Amino acid sequence: MATVGRAVEGEGLGDAGACSWYTEHMVSIGQRETPSELEVAVDRLGARAMPFDLVSRCPNLAQLVGSNELRAIVEANDRWPHPLTTMCSREGDAREQYLAALDRAAALIEPVLERSAARMRNKLAAAIRDRASYQATVSELMCGARLEALGSVPVMEGDGDGPQPDYLCRLFGEPFYTEVYTPGAAPDDSLLDDIRFRLLEYNEGCFVSLDVSRLERRSEHAKLIAGRVKSLIRRMHESGASEAIMYVPHGKRLEDCSTEVGCSRFSFPVGEPPEFFGRFCLDGIPHLRLTGIVDGEVVDDVRDARRDLRGLYQLRKGARNLLVLDLTRKHVHPFMVQAYEKVSAEVFARHPELSAILLTWRYFGFQQAPSVQQEMRSQYVVIPAPNPALPMSPAVLQALKTRWLILLGRSEP
Repeated sequence: MATVGRAVEGEGLGDAGACSWYTEHMVSIGQRETPSELEVAVDRLGARAMPFDLVSRCPNLAQLVGSNELRAIVEANDRWPHPLTTMCSREGDAREQYLAALDRAAALIEPVLERSAARMRNKLAAAIRDRASYQATVSELMCGARLEALGSVPVMEGDGDGPQPDYLCRLFGEPFYTEVYTPGAAPDDSLLDDIRFRLLEYNEGCFVSLDVSRLERRSEHAKLIAGRVKSLIRRMHESGASEAIMYVPHGKRLEDCSTEVGCSRFSFPVGEPPEFFGRFCLDGIPHLRLTGIVDGEVVDDVRDARRDLRGLYQLRKGARNLLVLDLTRKHVHPFMVQAYEKVSAEVFARHPELSAILLTWRYFGFQQAPSVQQEMRSQYVVIPAPNPALPMSPAVLQALKTRWLILLGRSEP
């Protein structure tokens, strides 16, 4: 059964086109459990000092990135915070284990950089500093650190001209290339966050739920919608209405937005969903609460797996190739793993040079003893190719699933 797709601030919307979805479900959409990047930024406005010195806490990471550059990352009051800033703003075991793993990985990657081309050090450091590339770079960093801890003597970006796999390795006398993919690694802020940013100083009490899943992320869209939100809430107060809706009919432009005060129901022909929809409720609670939908795709694990396993241009012909798929940014469940296993058969048929796929993901769980605390955990699933041009030995495939290579003695990132 298909479930609803990504909703950064609530549930997703499929293409069923039934009017009942809006009238029955939009009112029940709530805030997500974890704060958005914008909410973290708002909490930190004007607060430049971190509760601890990150450079002292992560000396190896500071050596890799640069002490001043690392401090600048976490002390900046940027509109959209760096993911490392978001993690440092948290408290407790999750933050400490994350930073410990990141610093240990930075230490393990040092000999890899020494045997790689000189430009790779600057390239890696710059990618860590860049908010847009940070998540994907951390995946590559963790993979390289694990490969180094396994004794595979990795070299970054192999050798030769043109696009190269991330690492060239040799384990148990067996050479192979490793390419790291990280689906969903880009920052997850959206048009909804842009609208929220424009409404930071607006404090009228109202619950607002917006479906922006069919709109492009453009600054003019955020400005126009924010203005319409304030205008409609003002009309609701003037008329004494407690409910209202805002919508753009199918095929129309955002400038053609219509509003109805005192109305909560909305219908449209099947297959012709509105280009934009908003529901407003004056419920007596102070402050504006904005939530909504940014991605209306129905979840299809097989479709998503096919999308993630495209464009394998870095694979080297005539060599063993390992594809590491880091799913940390996804909510991994057994059906998703089965989807990747199913789609892998199609990928192996198209790419006989691909010897195996390694699925990996990191998450936080609770451990009960000796005390209740959050613990960073990891999972590994190896999918060997049935008939590769050059197979990987069972010993290498088994070694790829080795745990505790970075955080020794406890679960590893």
